[in-house]
Amino acid sequence: MIGSERVKTAHVGRAQLVEAAGVDSDIDAEFTGRLLEAGSFFWLDLSGIPPEQTAEFSAALQLNAEAVQHLVDRDQRSSFTETHDGVRWVCFGVRDENHLTQVRAVFTKDFLVTAHDQPCRGLADARHRYERLRDSEQDDGPLVLFMVLDALATTFESILARIDAQLDELETAVIGGPPMPGYLQQVLEVRQVLTPAIRALGPYRRDLVSILGDVDRLPGMQAGTQPYLDSHRSHVVALLDAANGCR
Repeated sequence: MIGSERVKTAHVGRAQLVEAAGVDSDIDAEFTGRLLEAGSFFWLDLSGIPPEQTAEFSAALQLNAEAVQHLVDRDQRSSFTETHDGVRWVCFGVRDENHLTQVRAVFTKDFLVTAHDQPCRGLADARHRYERLRDSEQDDGPLVLFMVLDALATTFESILARIDAQLDELETAVIGGPPMPGYLQQVLEVRQVLTPAIRALGPYRRDLVSILGDVDRLPGMQAGTQPYLDSHRSHVVALLDAANGCR
């Protein structure tokens, strides 16, 4: 891996390279182009990067106009779709108790590039997981891809557990006696959190389910990728079932 200046933490508004050494590096588009020429798989995270700068990185990665638009377009539903040389996806991760972060990404056999406008706890967790991988695993593009996707999905677990517990308390209070003061407001607050979560998980799950047994044929994938997808798909299905159960 080509060397670069290293920083200890990710910064909003900077491009972060997740290196084979497991650390983040603040880099520019020119350096990204040299990484592509070097031939080793890498993960580039564009955090809070403006559209014009995203276009510069995309040009260095030799992405076409459609892929560039995908990385900068905030008005997209969650998705996982095949392209001529890999996959593009839009996922959401829980940022705090009430808000989600949209993550847009392009994956090929050479790299994974993720773009987001707000901080993302799921991507930070994925970087920590990446640090624990062996060198050969860090070069396994599909493994890195589904590790990132699953880290984003995992962020929904805590919020769904909290909503489930809150609904249990409300149900007990309402059934056990006269309605507790403000219970309708609490139900409304739960729905305000739950509805975006279902909207984030639903279309994405449908896309994953449509790839039953076929992930190894997708561009950029390799033999042995299917178990990664199967595990991630089961995780997302369980999360959406839990969210619908709360609804």
